[in-house]
Amino acid sequence: ESFRGNSEEELHGMIDQLTASIIRNFPLTGYVVKKATGSVVIDLGLDSGLAPGTEFIVYREGEVIRHPKTGEVLDVEQIHTGRLRITKISKNVAEGKILGEERGGIKDGQLVKSVRKAGKKPQPKSAKQSSL
Repeated sequence: ESFRGNSEEELHGMIDQLTASIIRNFPLTGYVVKKATGSVVIDLGLDSGLAPGTEFIVYREGEVIRHPKTGEVLDVEQIHTGRLRITKISKNVAEGKILGEERGGIKDGQLVKSVRKAGKKPQPKSAKQSSL
């Protein structure tokens, strides 16, 4: 039983690390659809694979960056407006608590991009076991 328990702990640790890696490399992106005092609703939910505790950075679009010769749009400046942590999730939307907000604030229509799942850090025990 103790072997099985350790194996399950290791498996959960590996899953958490893999999840963090996927979020880092392929962040969830969506939009703010409603802002209230201290919270926001975004257009991502269970169908997007969202989990409670996931944190997002909120951005507004800034200046369009164009190629000087061709006029092609190369990028759009992203200006940080806040940070939130998901607290409630339904099928298509989620509510998050505002953790911080820059001057000008979070507004409807702004982009959200996942940064990490809160509270999920590699276990020191798992790290020691995997290095043997």
